[in-house]
Amino acid sequence: MTSLRAALKIPVIATDTAERLGEAAGVAVDPERGRITAVHVGGTKGSARFIPWERITAFGADAVMVEGKDAAREATGPAEDRVANGHGDILDKRTLTEIGDDVGTVDDLEFDPADGRVEDLKVGDLVVAGERLLGIGSYAVVVRADDGET
Repeated sequence: MTSLRAALKIPVIATDTAERLGEAAGVAVDPERGRITAVHVGGTKGSARFIPWERITAFGADAVMVEGKDAAREATGPAEDRVANGHGDILDKRTLTEIGDDVGTVDDLEFDPADGRVEDLKVGDLVVAGERLLGIGSYAVVVRADDGET
């Protein structure tokens, strides 16, 4: 597993040119699939670039390696638009259950670096399984309630 917080600010490198495209500034997550769909590569609000997960060849501790320098593209779709505009980041966001209970603030997201699957969310002292993730919005992250939270 890889920690999103630890992965922020690591360089994004094109394997064909060894050029630094920027640094990992965040991720776009599809809660329905429970996966990271793209890595946000810096940029100013409204003009951020993204690397689709399919174009990432390796997500290591020291760098994100991508197929080529043309892998970076403008935001596409609502999840990436929210991240580009500063509203889709998952870290430090309030976390609510679907029944309206506040469970804390997302401290970290752990994911599988091979496929981008969200393994779990660290919310205070709780570990919320990634499959409980229901939605990410500008106000909060919503997770499925669980009587036996771990």
